Amino acid sequence: MSANIERIDYVRKIISDYVLDCVLVYSDMNFYKYDLLFNGIKCVSPFHYFYIDQNASYYIEIQYMSKLLSEAYDGDIVTIPDEDYISDYLKNLLIGKRKIGIIGKAPISHFLKLDKNVDLIDIEPEILDLVSIKTDAEIEKIKKAAKILNQIVELFYDLVKPGVILSEIAKTIRNEIHNLADKTAFDISLVSMPYIKYSTIGTPSKIKVKDKDIVLIDFGLVLDGFYTDCTRMKFINYPEAEENWNKLQMVHHKVIDSLSLQTTFGDILNTYTDVMKSVGLPADTLEIEALGHGIGFDLHEEPMFYRDKYQNTSLKNNMVFTLEPEIVFEDYRMRIEDMILMRNNEAEILTTN
Repeated sequence: MSANIERIDYVRKIISDYVLDCVLVYSDMNFYKYDLLFNGIKCVSPFHYFYIDQNASYYIEIQYMSKLLSEAYDGDIVTIPDEDYISDYLKNLLIGKRKIGIIGKAPISHFLKLDKNVDLIDIEPEILDLVSIKTDAEIEKIKKAAKILNQIVELFYDLVKPGVILSEIAKTIRNEIHNLADKTAFDISLVSMPYIKYSTIGTPSKIKVKDKDIVLIDFGLVLDGFYTDCTRMKFINYPEAEENWNKLQMVHHKVIDSLSLQTTFGDILNTYTDVMKSVGLPADTLEIEALGHGIGFDLHEEPMFYRDKYQNTSLKNNMVFTLEPEIVFEDYRMRIEDMILMRNNEAEILTTN
C-alpha cells in the first residue's frame, strides 16, 4: 500500500513550523494507529519507525520482519540487523540533527546513545485533528467493523433472560468477537440492578439476571485495526424504565437528525438538553464529560466533546465519532451510545439496531 501523501505533507508542515530536522513515527504490534494513519498498514513487528523529513519518507524495520512489511508497503524500507541495534542506528541516523519530532509511544531506551544536545519533541498533539478525519477507504473498514458489532448487539438481546449469569453473557459475546474480529476494543462492561443505580460501567459478575431487571452492555471490537464502540440496554418486566429508554432513544435520534456541518460540539450539548426537557427527561443529570468522542484509529480520539476548546468547533465531513448521552433516575442510570459518520452534510448512524 502507498503512503498517504496528504498526511505526510501535513507532518512536513509541522517540521517547517517547528524547525525540526525530521520526525520519527513509532509503531509496534500493539500500537499501530499511526501505521494505519500514514500508510494503511498494521505493524506486525516488535517495533519499527516511519521516518519523515522534507525530502524523504521510509520505514526503519528489523531485518527479519522486512519481507512482511514489503508485502504491505510499496515504499522504501531501511533494515537493521535486530532489535538491539536500534539505538546505534538512530545515533548514526541523527548525527548533526538537533530537533527531532516524535509521534507515538517510542521507548526512551532507543534514544540513549544520542548526542546530549539533541532535543526530542513530542508532536503527537499537533496531529490529533488529522486523526479525526478518515478517508473513504478507512470509513468502509469502520463500517465493516460496525456491521459485525451490530450482529453481536442482537446476540446480547437474545442472551439476556432471567436466570442467566452476567459473566456467562460476557463470555459468549467475547468468544463471538474473537471469532469474527481481531479482538475486543476494551474489557466488556456489563451492569444490572441494583448496581446500575450507581454506574453504567462494571465488570461482568456472577449475578443472575432477575425477573425484573435492567441490563446494560458497553462494548466494542477491533477489525483490521479499526475500533468500534456502542452501549445498549435491555429491560426485563420494567415498563416504566423501558418507557424512559424509548424517550431517550427518541431524543438521541432527534439530535443526530439535526446534525450538519454547521453544528458545533457546543450545539450538540444544548440540543440534547433542550429536547430532553421537552419530553420530561432529567436533562440536568446529563453526563457532559461522557457525551462523545472521536473513534476509528483508536477507541478514544479527538475531538473529546467536553473539552472547552471544541465547543465552537464544527463537525466535518468524514468525521467518525460517538454520541453517548447518559442520564440519572432515582433507581437506575440510563445510557445509549452510537457511532456516527458525517458525510455530505448529513449524519449516518453506523451502529444501528
